[in-house]
Amino acid sequence: MFSLLKSTKKLVLTVALASIMSTSAAVQANYIDNSSEDYRMTSNYEAVKLGMTNIKTTLMLGFSEYDRKDEYGNLCLHMIEALLNDDNMNFTNIVAYTIEKFPDRWQSYFWNGYYNETKFRFVDAINNYLEALKINPESWVINRNIGRAYMGKAILSAGQVFREKNIDSPERFLTMLILKDESYEAFVNRFTYESDIAHAYFTKAISIYETDPVNTQANIEEVLDTYNKAAITTKNTDESLAYYNKVISYEGRTAFPWLKDGLNKVYIEAYAGAGNCYIQYGQYDKALLMYKQGRKLDKNSDLLKVLKRKIELARTKA
Repeated sequence: MFSLLKSTKKLVLTVALASIMSTSAAVQANYIDNSSEDYRMTSNYEAVKLGMTNIKTTLMLGFSEYDRKDEYGNLCLHMIEALLNDDNMNFTNIVAYTIEKFPDRWQSYFWNGYYNETKFRFVDAINNYLEALKINPESWVINRNIGRAYMGKAILSAGQVFREKNIDSPERFLTMLILKDESYEAFVNRFTYESDIAHAYFTKAISIYETDPVNTQANIEEVLDTYNKAAITTKNTDESLAYYNKVISYEGRTAFPWLKDGLNKVYIEAYAGAGNCYIQYGQYDKALLMYKQGRKLDKNSDLLKVLKRKIELARTKA
């Protein structure tokens, strides 16, 4: 029924970063209306790409999790293979068949959401993930991905804000979020709803992971990146710094040499974000220390360069 494609091309999921105003939003499992949203890949698509960053992912429920001798496991393997090979038609057919035959199994809803997320169809992705969450509410990966999809939805809607603020590069957008500059206020005030919900799901995912890190089956790069996202998506400086420090204090990066580039990026964002927190406290020496620590990983980081200028400017005003 389904063809097996032999290519092993690596899947790279393009995901979004976004912002938040409050840390008190409860996780909401209500469906959201897609009827009024314009998700056509027009000029807004070009705008949303500016807010994207590539995060290399493992296939969280990878091949070892499924048994080809089991019908459902075999179908899940076909889904993953179709995703790896960008075989959209085959993937869609497999998902429809699997959901019809196994409506009480969460993985098919999850992979459908994952697929829609890669296509920037964030409302569809959210609704798919929510179906999976009904069946498996204590899943790290489902909660994390719902948060990520809500952030993508906010950014996709933010094209006009990007244009108004002349945010013309991915690096500029990341700087806006991590260092919370003047554009951050405009962004966060306009997209509070999605951001609040995203933050709630990120904190839920973190809670699940920290309760049982061994059995959570979480890629360490994704875990640390989620700490950064939780830090970015709160206006509470104490909470933000606490999340950044969880990344900075993690000492296992050398155990994953194949993740070096991805982990370095996560660490640089954490150092920059922590530096910004220290600026808010007026602790400029500590902020400068974060800058120096980050430069050990990348001397040419634009994000760190902006952090240093922000430290210098804050000192002159103090």
